Amino acid sequence: MSIVRDFFRRIAACAAAAPCLAPGLQASEFSLFSLYWSPYVTIEKHDRIGGVGVALSERILKDAGLDAQVTFQPWARSYKMAQLGKNVLVIGLSRTPAREALFNWISPLFVAPPPTLVFERSRRLPAPKTIAEMQQYRFCATPGTLAYDRLLALGFELDRNLFEYQVVLPGKRLGADLTFIDERCQFIATQWKAMEARLRRLGVAHPDERYGFYRAPESAFEGGLDSWLVASKDFDPKALAALMDHAHRLKQSGELQMICKHQFGFDDKTCRTLQP
Repeated sequence: MSIVRDFFRRIAACAAAAPCLAPGLQASEFSLFSLYWSPYVTIEKHDRIGGVGVALSERILKDAGLDAQVTFQPWARSYKMAQLGKNVLVIGLSRTPAREALFNWISPLFVAPPPTLVFERSRRLPAPKTIAEMQQYRFCATPGTLAYDRLLALGFELDRNLFEYQVVLPGKRLGADLTFIDERCQFIATQWKAMEARLRRLGVAHPDERYGFYRAPESAFEGGLDSWLVASKDFDPKALAALMDHAHRLKQSGELQMICKHQFGFDDKTCRTLQP
């Protein structure tokens, strides 16, 4: 009899306090990781990880009865853990056709504008004028950067025409004078914003082909990067169903869009995937 009373006391306490955990999954049995993606995922006061991506994800988890502390992880590690790990959630992966079957896509979070891609040429290669011409060359980019994700979204394939590379910005030698350490790289991709300050100190005011830099074709700037909360394929089925259900309900109610637009002040383009 005492066991029955204890069971009902637990149910009453759960209903009166925080939402109950999603069936079949305890809070300690899953991991929540995020990529650093300013201004959408940022470090706030007291080293707390925040931003619209985190706020939306935490709201979905709360309604599904799950609670976890977000941890920053590098892009490559988060991506691998979401592919191979069990009960892993990741905030901020861009949705592309090549990734569709690799993860459980729980909810869109925001749409980031396409980055201003800048490419540094090796051996004075001609500047491609179209995406198709770009894909004939071998590009290198740092995992976790918008340039890397943008190239994937444009149809580049890992280990064929896109290679992971920890890019080190040049100190004095630019463009054709730069020695490329990695022979796979014919072009190094980055964002102008990521290197603007340093290059200005070197006297480069804008992407200039005289220094071996050029901007991607205009077609590379269309659309945006559609960022999602994703779960590993080997995620607890009952908990995953709860997350999917509550994400759908929150979107249909307009609450996710309200958080994006009113709490964080983002525009319609950034919040467009959250429309009811």
